[in-house]
Amino acid sequence: MGGCSRRSSVNPCCRRQIRAVNIVLSGSTLPATKTSPSAFTMAPYDWLVSDQDLADVVSSIQTSCGNVRAVAASSKVTALRKAAK
Repeated sequence: MGGCSRRSSVNPCCRRQIRAVNIVLSGSTLPATKTSPSAFTMAPYDWLVSDQDLADVVSSIQTSCGNVRAVAASSKVTALRKAAK
């Protein structure tokens, strides 16, 4: 997210950060399947977390367990939050 854009040529790491931020802000649902008949839903948390808190969480996830990923910037979270509305 630091330096990332939404163009199709965006590096996969940035796309993962954008997806992670959008899931936390807007929620998401995994559909039911034959082997898992119940859908799994995560509620939206846009009303609960600040942009900095969300950037910190996504950065922590992206850099944990030896992963080397770009750190999320709160300014990018702010832009994604505005775009999601």
